[in-house]
Amino acid sequence: MEDRIDPIFAQKPAGQRHVTDIPFDEMGRVRNDFPEAGREIVENHDIFPGTEKLQHHVASDIARTACNKHAHASRSLKSYVPPGVVWYRKGVERLLSVQVLAFLRPIRLGDPAYSSREDLMPARIRKAVFPVAGLGTRFLPATKAMPKEMLTVVDKPLIQHVVEEAREAGIEHFVFVTGRNKGAIEDHFDRLPELEETLAARGKTAELEMLASCLPEAGCASFVRQPAPLGLGHAVWCAREIVGNEPFAVILPDVLVQSPGKGCLAQMLDVYNSHGGNILAVEPVSDDQTKNYGVVAIGEAEGNVFPVTGMVEKPAPGTAPSNLTILGRYILQPEMFDLLAAQEKGSGGEIQLTDSMLKLLETQPFFAVEYEGRAFDCGSKPGFLAANVAYALERPDLRDAVVAEIKKLL
Repeated sequence: MEDRIDPIFAQKPAGQRHVTDIPFDEMGRVRNDFPEAGREIVENHDIFPGTEKLQHHVASDIARTACNKHAHASRSLKSYVPPGVVWYRKGVERLLSVQVLAFLRPIRLGDPAYSSREDLMPARIRKAVFPVAGLGTRFLPATKAMPKEMLTVVDKPLIQHVVEEAREAGIEHFVFVTGRNKGAIEDHFDRLPELEETLAARGKTAELEMLASCLPEAGCASFVRQPAPLGLGHAVWCAREIVGNEPFAVILPDVLVQSPGKGCLAQMLDVYNSHGGNILAVEPVSDDQTKNYGVVAIGEAEGNVFPVTGMVEKPAPGTAPSNLTILGRYILQPEMFDLLAAQEKGSGGEIQLTDSMLKLLETQPFFAVEYEGRAFDCGSKPGFLAANVAYALERPDLRDAVVAEIKKLL
């Protein structure tokens, strides 16, 4: 394999990125045997016009390996990149060794034969982080002895609604960042044998099946403590050891999104799979409301997707760069953890996620997705009550009765 590759690098123009020493054995079978392997872009800095869009989608932040346990393994490549060519390597680490396999393929940018980016799909999102350590002071006294994430919208707690959204999107591992007095969340996603035995004895099969469907698979739920209330950025950072060196989702349980088709996170993952980078869910608000939210500055739209050029947290009236506000759904690259570790405290003496996202924006692309659906801010009482009504009206078994009760109140 090495003999076949070396002649391609006979020309060594200036200005090339130079990487060294990757083992070449068994390259040929990597593409078929390890379809989920990560990719690393090794690109010529002196490219010809017309390549910017493809590079935009295959930026180096999607470089990943399938197994992060042995990330220290040597995996560099002795190569120089010919003009006008992007080389990428799809690398994986064997589960039983630290040897890194590589599959190389040249792509001449702008070549009509290259009609899709299937081989350049970014690393798959397997894990989602749920920050659930907040005190829920806006709902006192209800949240004095019960986590606010266990408040119910119709007959499901808030946390279950967002976990179901994540599961529908294909998330495999659920990471809950908890605090003191949050044990009810862990119990909710565990079996309760006494209850199951009682339901079985009474022949309540439907209820048993419903409870079973709520449970993550064994080993697919992790709980980590945030020792102090130091902000959303700090809560996300607390999940670093469980997430590891791979891209991940962040879902705020305070925000429920009622969508007519795919859930909000599933819509974001569609954009991530086509664009890579980091993804934010956004929604438009009236100009007089932008002062209450984080707002994105955007470039030219591609349907409902916008390249993000900046972010402003709660801009002063009349200064917002757009009317698109950040919702509470994120897809982030693992470099975020290093930035959060070095992040100084910001507004309110907390480590703000937005501050680190702004730093990451300097080196990696961000895209904003105007999702299809309606969001409910369940961290506020009006939003929480509205969510209960909206979700009840969506249920065929409840709609007529709820409408009748509402009419009595009006």
